[in-house]
Amino acid sequence: MTLNDLVLEFMASRLTGGLVIDVPDVTKAMLKAVRFYAGYAEVSYFFEQDPSVTPALTQLTDAVTLTTSEWAIIQPLFNAYADHENALRLEASRGLGVDVYGRSSSELSAEIKQLELDLPRKAFYQPFVGVGNLDIYAE
Repeated sequence: MTLNDLVLEFMASRLTGGLVIDVPDVTKAMLKAVRFYAGYAEVSYFFEQDPSVTPALTQLTDAVTLTTSEWAIIQPLFNAYADHENALRLEASRGLGVDVYGRSSSELSAEIKQLELDLPRKAFYQPFVGVGNLDIYAE
């Protein structure tokens, strides 16, 4: 799925959950999470385009597609980034008399820190290397 599709899916899933941020803010959270992931693993979309060119993260747009495996690793961090931005907006509205609901921004900051620490381990991939067809025992 493209990043845009995933953003729209997220927005639809939070229609009744009190989301106060809009699509551009959620898209920023998505791009931030994918950029963080790209620091530790290859985003396959770029290598499917032209494997000889090393991708620049400046090419990262909402048209980029993620594999199911990439999304499984990125999704928790993206959710935390989006929820953190939402919590910041809700806490800022406290001065207008709005009752704040959901997790606090400080609680989400702690979760983000932990997710960022765990992501390199989850994103690590080393392909298996075999020794091939060696006939070391043949005489």
